[in-house]
Amino acid sequence: MLQELLLWVAGVGSAITLVRTFHRCESELRFLRAASFLSLVSLFVSTFFFSDREQPFFFVFFLPWLWLLLFPQIVLQRILAAYDGRDWERVIRLSRIVQGGIPLLRGRFAWGRGWERLAQAEQLLLSNERERAVSLLRELAALPSLFGYYAAMRALFALEQWRELEALTFQFLRSGKGRPTFFVVELNLRALLLLGKDEEAQKRLDSLREFFTEESAQYRILQERLAGGVEGALREDFPLSETAAGKFRLPFPFPVLFLGALLLLAFFAGRVMGSDRFIAYFAFDPFQILLFGEYWRLLTCGFVHTEVAHLATNLLGVLILGPFFAKRLGFFGFLLFFVASVVGSSLFLLGLMWCSLLEPQLLIGASGGVMGFIGGYLSDYLQLYRKSGSPYQKSRLHGILLIIFLQSIFDIVTPRVSLVAHLSGALVGFCLSWFFFSRRRSEAGHLD
Repeated sequence: MLQELLLWVAGVGSAITLVRTFHRCESELRFLRAASFLSLVSLFVSTFFFSDREQPFFFVFFLPWLWLLLFPQIVLQRILAAYDGRDWERVIRLSRIVQGGIPLLRGRFAWGRGWERLAQAEQLLLSNERERAVSLLRELAALPSLFGYYAAMRALFALEQWRELEALTFQFLRSGKGRPTFFVVELNLRALLLLGKDEEAQKRLDSLREFFTEESAQYRILQERLAGGVEGALREDFPLSETAAGKFRLPFPFPVLFLGALLLLAFFAGRVMGSDRFIAYFAFDPFQILLFGEYWRLLTCGFVHTEVAHLATNLLGVLILGPFFAKRLGFFGFLLFFVASVVGSSLFLLGLMWCSLLEPQLLIGASGGVMGFIGGYLSDYLQLYRKSGSPYQKSRLHGILLIIFLQSIFDIVTPRVSLVAHLSGALVGFCLSWFFFSRRRSEAGHLD
């Protein structure tokens, strides 16, 4: 079961990366595209030519995914976060880590060195060595890469070319090349303020509100810049690290950890009670529900797991997919969303079995609720794409559709897994998300 779980995680991650980077020309994303293709080939070979998955050699085929895809993706995200926080030393350290860890990052894929030089240009600006910094920024801006975009924007700001900076940053935001980063949004707002377009700057921030939670340090800084007008736009003393100083932060939102704790508690309760007895009392059993009115099974089945790998799979889904909904729906809204997805999926299955359209069977696991989160993502991405039409939203929509497709293939070829339960959970989550988020979408603005 562990091998199948690893295959699923690595395969889906590689496929999504391949789809989302397919038409991109930046060196960072071209490398990830090549790495994802190599990972898929390696996983394909391991699946169809090495059937004995108990052998340690089987795990060798996961190295391309771990080393060439997962590792550089994590480091690149941390580089972008460090750059948003103006932590140039950290950017340099991370860039050198990825250069040392992946010797293949040379020539056309040498994006690690590019981010290091970009951070060095920022340090030159801080040292008032403007000419050297601008020269280096222009050199980097000529390269097709994410750091090239950043260098071009930073050079325009250093040269005080506000109109060109506003046009470039707005083009980047509207093109949908990626999720709007704090760096690009901040430079766009600063350019608008320096051009005397305060009202337009506020509207722009409102249109991008979905990407920044209102209690975050980034959103606070953007608001302070708008409140400060031209003076706020020229300020350089907004270190993001100060906002988190001395504060303990949970690795995941509390509602997500609470739900994970409930799933773990139910699992250990089943071990103490005995798996067979626990299933007999709490699993989804259509006969017990319809003949004896044991309707609690519609919900409790979502908390029953008899295998560690099954529990780990659903816990991983909750931890990865849950934070998006926890931050937007709050504690009770998040739990209600999960419970409604599980119950809705159970009711859908019960109706099919009652109509003799599906063979009656016992079902357990939180997969219906997890697939509800996936359906919720699909609904949210679809609304965003219909509203903006941006390539970024389109790529996210394709990614979530790919997950549903691959999950369906996995359900079909895997015994004891219910395809209908998963698809019904996704359908319920889609409807719930449309109900919860449609009003918020109608009130939010958009880039124009």
